[in-house]
Amino acid sequence: MSFYPKWVDMHIFYKIEYFMELTISVLGIIANLVMFGVFFEKKLRKLVFSNYFQAMAISGLVMNIYLFLFLHQQINKEFHKSAVLCKLFTFLPKFATTTFAWFHVAASIDRFIQIFYPNKYRMLKKQLSKWLIFISTLLYSLLSNINYLFDTDLKFID
Repeated sequence: MSFYPKWVDMHIFYKIEYFMELTISVLGIIANLVMFGVFFEKKLRKLVFSNYFQAMAISGLVMNIYLFLFLHQQINKEFHKSAVLCKLFTFLPKFATTTFAWFHVAASIDRFIQIFYPNKYRMLKKQLSKWLIFISTLLYSLLSNINYLFDTDLKFID
């Protein structure tokens, strides 16, 4: 049962929704590319927090590319018949979202430590601690979302 009058064509709302999501996806791709480029400049490249923002830009890029491909699937009614691709398309947005959020937390903690504990910040500036934070963040994101690769039950409708 619809709350709209019979003369309202619901396909117009779907087209507007697809257009809005496509616009957000394209603008997100452009914004993440610009963000990656800004933090890749020579002056900012050596700072630890810029590496976190570069990682956030990459995971945001993955999320926006996924949204673009998902919209392409929805508009063209082409769905993956491959179980591997279907599970990967379930896993990737979850992994990218978790990674984006945790790199944001890492950058915030990095800024907090530099402002309030400048003597302890020297330890975080080292390459080893930066790589430990990167690897632990990626590992946590992978382990918290690995169930989407193995527990997803796929049922194809023919």
